[in-house]
Amino acid sequence: MTDKLLFYIESYFLHFGIAKTLQENHDCEIFGIIDVDIKAKTFFDKQQLVKFKKIWHYLEHTSNKNKKPDMDYLKSFEEKYNINLWQIAYTDRIFYKYNTHHQFQKNEILSIVEQECKMFEEILEQVKPDFLVMLIPISHYQELLYQMCRSLGIKVMLLFPSKFGGRMIISQNVVKVDDGVHHKSEMSEDDALNYMKKFDMFKQLETLKKSTFESNKLKRYMIILKYFLSPHEKDYKNRYSNFGINRLTILKEKISRFIKRKIRKSFIDKNFQRSIKNISSFIYFPLHYEPERIMLIDAAFYDDQIAVITNVAKSIPVGHTLVIKEHPFMQVIGWRSISFYKKIMKLPNVILLHPSVNPNSIIKNCDLVVTIAGSTGLEAAFYKKSTVILSDQLYSETPFTFRMKNFEELPNLIREALQNEVNLSDLGEHVKMMDHNTFKLNFFKMNTDFAYRFGLKGPIIDAELPIQKIESFLDDFKAEFDLLAHEHIKKIQYLKTEKN
Repeated sequence: MTDKLLFYIESYFLHFGIAKTLQENHDCEIFGIIDVDIKAKTFFDKQQLVKFKKIWHYLEHTSNKNKKPDMDYLKSFEEKYNINLWQIAYTDRIFYKYNTHHQFQKNEILSIVEQECKMFEEILEQVKPDFLVMLIPISHYQELLYQMCRSLGIKVMLLFPSKFGGRMIISQNVVKVDDGVHHKSEMSEDDALNYMKKFDMFKQLETLKKSTFESNKLKRYMIILKYFLSPHEKDYKNRYSNFGINRLTILKEKISRFIKRKIRKSFIDKNFQRSIKNISSFIYFPLHYEPERIMLIDAAFYDDQIAVITNVAKSIPVGHTLVIKEHPFMQVIGWRSISFYKKIMKLPNVILLHPSVNPNSIIKNCDLVVTIAGSTGLEAAFYKKSTVILSDQLYSETPFTFRMKNFEELPNLIREALQNEVNLSDLGEHVKMMDHNTFKLNFFKMNTDFAYRFGLKGPIIDAELPIQKIESFLDDFKAEFDLLAHEHIKKIQYLKTEKN
C-alpha cells in the first residue's frame, strides 16, 4: 500500500530535501505543512521538485490575532486529545519569559492556539496520514501537532541529534529509542574514554557558533544592516513571533545586548573561579543554555534554574561543595543577568566556575553530576561517575542514572548516587543500543551551510529561495539526503512491522 506521509517543513529546508529524495525511492504520497515566512513562501507555491499532493501554509491559518478565543472549543479539544493547552503554550519562548518585544495577553495566546488546533485538526482529518515526518519540536505549535498525532495513533518520525556528537536518531519519542533491545558489551576504561572523545558533544559548539553567525561577526552585522536598509514584506507581522518588532525596537535591543554583554563578561571574569584545583569533594551542576527546547518542553517544570540550584545546594552532604559552571554558549545572547549570578554566589556551599574551564576536567574530578536534562549526565558515565537527573532523557533509564521525581527525595537520591559504582558494561550496553538506533550525519554543518547561503539569520528569518540555489544546495548534500531518505525508509518499515 502507498504510505501517506505528512511532512512538517521549516525554513532550514532539511525536510524538503528528505521529501524530495524519499519520494524518488519509496511508494508514497507526500503532504506538507510549510512553516516559512513571506519571501520563502513563493518558492513552495511554484516549485516542482517535490510532488506534494497538497500543502498548507502555517501563516495563512494563524494570522487573525484579534479573534476572541472559543473557550468551549478549547475545552473539548483538551478532552478529545488529552492535551494540556496551557502547558503547551508555556513551552514557547515567544509567549513567555524570553520575549522583549511584546507582552502576550491571555486571549492573544488562546486565540493563536485555537487557530493552530483547528488547522491541524483539518489537516489530519483530510490527509489521515500514516506518518508525521518532522524535526524535533521547538515551538509550541510543533509540539502541539506532535502530541495530536500521538493521541490519534499516527506514527511519528522525529529527527534529532543524539547525545553522542555527530550522530542522529529518528524516533517516535525524544526520550526513548524505538528499538530498545540491549546488547551485551564489555567496555574498558580506555574504550570508554576513547569513545567519549570520538563523540564529544562539546566539540560541536564551534559549529553551533557558526550556525548563529557568532564566529563570523562581519557576516552577522551585514545581515543586521540588511534588515535596517531593506524593505520589509508588509505581512511579516502576521507571525506571532514578530509582534512588536520594528527597526527601532531591534536597534534598541542590539545596543542594549552589546552593552550588557561587555558588563556581564567583566563581572564573570572578575568573580568566577577559573580552576578546580583547590576544590575537594564536589558535585557538579552545569547550567543550561536558555532559551532551549530541552528546558521548555522536556523539563518544563524545572525551568527556573535558580530554584533548582538552591534545592540541590540544600540536598548535598555537608562534606561536599556544589560547583556550577556557566554554559559558554550564553555568550551568544549576552550572558545572564548579573543578579542571576549574584543569587547563586549567595549560596554558602556553592562555587561558580568560569565558562572557559574545560568541562571534561570537571567531570573527571567530581564525585557526582546533577543535571536537569543535559548530555553531561551521560558524559559522566564515561568517567565512571553517576548522575542525578531531573527529567526523562535517552539515557535516564540506565543503571548509572538516578531519576528524581520530586525535590523531597533529592537528599537521599544524591547519597544513593554517591555510593553507586558505575559498571562500564552497563555503559557499553547503552552505547551499543544507541549505535544501533543512530547514524552518523553532520546535521549542524548542513544547517549552517543553508543559513549562510540564504542569509537565514537576523531579526526576521526570511529570505528568497531561488530555485537554482535550492537545487545547488540539494546537489551539494546529495549523499546526506540519500542517507536521510534511506534511514526514514528503514524507520517506516520498522514501524509498520511493529504495528503489525
